[in-house]
Amino acid sequence: MSYYIAMLLVALVYVITQYTSEAEGKSFRVEAGKVIVSAVIVFSSLYSAQSLNEQSQRERDSELAIRILYIASNEVDDIASLVLRLPNEFSQAVSLNSDYTAEKFMNDNAIEIPAIVNSALNDTNILRAIHPQSSSALYVALSNSKRALDMLNNRKVSRQSFHKLINQTNVFLNSLSEFMKYELMLQRGDITEEEFFDMHREHNKKTNMYTQSSAYN
Repeated sequence: MSYYIAMLLVALVYVITQYTSEAEGKSFRVEAGKVIVSAVIVFSSLYSAQSLNEQSQRERDSELAIRILYIASNEVDDIASLVLRLPNEFSQAVSLNSDYTAEKFMNDNAIEIPAIVNSALNDTNILRAIHPQSSSALYVALSNSKRALDMLNNRKVSRQSFHKLINQTNVFLNSLSEFMKYELMLQRGDITEEEFFDMHREHNKKTNMYTQSSAYN
């Protein structure tokens, strides 16, 4: 569409220049040259302004992503800490009431993904600013974390299965937090893109018994 508009403008300028040069008795070639020079200056100015505006927008999106991901990663770390404390707290509860089940315990102590994490990873401005590798890895890690927490909160499990599910949930939450931290390091320029990919690969090697949260494994 922009191509046809540009062609239309060129044709319009040609007609106007021809008419003006004939009416004023001036050389068409000279007048056309002036118009072309003016047009080049105008279009160059507009292009430069647009480029600067886009660059400024990218910088604002990057700053927003850094602030939000930093907060979100800390929130996930807090949730992971809560999950790690569950076995000990459950054991203490059972020592007081031997009939206390893991299902009842989790009904009383349900844990969910913080709202800011959901919001951050569904914000189009943040998703546009972060690396595609992070978008993919974070989507998988978030989905896994939600499913694991949902199983913890709602599934009737044995005590042995409960402890196994705790470990798996913690792996997913740690992956979610780690991938956000990798992106923060990349956004800040602390690591190169190659180092960024290497970190994803190494993380997947350590956690592939639970999940493949990254395309680069």
